[in-house]
Amino acid sequence: GRQTWISQTSTPLNMSSWVENPEMMFPGWTDCGTCLFFPDDTDGAPGAKAYAIATFGGLRGGNLTLMSSTDPLLQNWTEEGMLLETRQGKWDDRTLSSAATPVRLSD
Repeated sequence: GRQTWISQTSTPLNMSSWVENPEMMFPGWTDCGTCLFFPDDTDGAPGAKAYAIATFGGLRGGNLTLMSSTDPLLQNWTEEGMLLETRQGKWDDRTLSSAATPVRLSD
């Protein structure tokens, strides 16, 4: 199955600053597309929460699930719940997948 691996940095424009996490994002799960986002810039404050919208279930039959993590290394995740499920006989009956990371446009 497919797995998501992530890299992180606090200076994204410096290409050499990116560090790949040593572990896959969701060990033991098959996912085929994940969108990771941080609601607030917390600079690694203890307990800061990151979110991911993950497509679990592979390329055929994947649903969108909301995940959260307070782990600064983003290696431990909690399933918050299903956001969207595929619908048999509809345009999305094969899979759903997340797109680009949400961006705050104004305060």
